[in-house]
Amino acid sequence: MKDKARSVTNHAALFRVCIKSSEAAGLDEIRISVPRAKEILRDLEILKSAIESPSVMPHQSRLDTIFGNQIRVIDEAVSKLI
Repeated sequence: MKDKARSVTNHAALFRVCIKSSEAAGLDEIRISVPRAKEILRDLEILKSAIESPSVMPHQSRLDTIFGNQIRVIDEAVSKLI
C-alpha cells in the first residue's frame, strides 16, 4: 500500500510542478515526455487493478509464479510419500 501512496504522491508532485511552471509562463498547457507519460500510465494501470481486485498482486513476478508452482508440486509429492 505504501508503494501505491508513494506513486500517487510522486505523480501529484509532477503535475503540480508542471501546472505551476505553465501558469508562471502564461501557458494554457503542460508538456511531459512520452517515456514519462508511459511510466505514469503504467503506474495508474497498476493502481486501477489494485483497487478493482485488492487480493491480486498486480506486480507479481513470473518467478513468484514459477516458484509457487514448484512448492505446490513438492507439497503434493511429499503428501503422497507420507
